[in-house]
Amino acid sequence: MSELQEENSRQIAFGWAATDSSGILHPFHFTRRANGHNDITIKILYCGICHSDLHLIKNDFGIFSYPIVPGHEIVGVVTQVGSKVQKFKVRDKAGVGGSTIFDDGGDKNSGMHVGVVGLGGLGHLAVKFAKALGMKVTVISTSPGKKNEAIQHLEADSFIVSYDMKQMQAAMESLTQSLHNIL
Repeated sequence: MSELQEENSRQIAFGWAATDSSGILHPFHFTRRANGHNDITIKILYCGICHSDLHLIKNDFGIFSYPIVPGHEIVGVVTQVGSKVQKFKVRDKAGVGGSTIFDDGGDKNSGMHVGVVGLGGLGHLAVKFAKALGMKVTVISTSPGKKNEAIQHLEADSFIVSYDMKQMQAAMESLTQSLHNIL
């Protein structure tokens, strides 16, 4: 694809971004790749911001680069649908996040490595779904007391305390090379 074709295939997007560690969000215009055949575009109407997002925008771990558009567990309206999408149409309501991140793609998920940030209600579901789909799971939590629950009861493969800089640094290299998604 030529540079001109690639530039013409990009979409203009808007979000609220942190541009430094002050934690203040500013209006932010950016471009993203155009929809593929299996993609949808959602006009986000609502999104959740949790404590892990606060760590991101404040760069608490010293590993993030700016700008950062925080937020997850989004709900909105479909504005564009790829040619192979069958489950959605323009103007449908759609949500992304938590247990909705997994599809019925079967074996394509097996062997993937996912990180689950937070072991609350949706975190529990994410671990259970990921393990059921054959994924390797690392739980990242602020609560060291949840390690036994994550490893013994939910069968996560590993557990990291997010504010323990030694654990985060030790995990950094292996996670950046093997982690497919952070939920």
